[in-house]
Amino acid sequence: FPCTSGQFLYWNQDCEASCPSPLTTTPVLLENLCEFTCTGSDYLYWEGTCLPTCDYPLNSYVTKTKNLCDFPCTSGQYLYWDQHCDASCPSPLTITAVTDENLCEYTCTGSDFLYWEGSCLSSCDPPLSAYQI
Repeated sequence: FPCTSGQFLYWNQDCEASCPSPLTTTPVLLENLCEFTCTGSDYLYWEGTCLPTCDYPLNSYVTKTKNLCDFPCTSGQYLYWDQHCDASCPSPLTITAVTDENLCEYTCTGSDFLYWEGSCLSSCDPPLSAYQI
């Protein structure tokens, strides 16, 4: 075993002091392996799911040639389209589940305005008023 006591052996034969989640620690005899549990170019998500993509606003990164996907907010917060986190996702924004966490999405395209009932229109005329989140 190429690692010193207490270290973790990675799939590329590197030895490291830790094996952070979502990587998996597997004991082998008196040593520990740090494993990437997905196949091919799939992304390993923060809670262990393997999926083929990691789309914005989620954070994709590479660890020792393997793809990982991170939810940058604390558990229970909503991740917005601009990557900020908040404790709420007010209507008419849309909540979309990604594994065990939630995105708060603006469902209109381009410069359209999102109306209180969920429709998207190109203008916001008086007596209505426009604001940005």
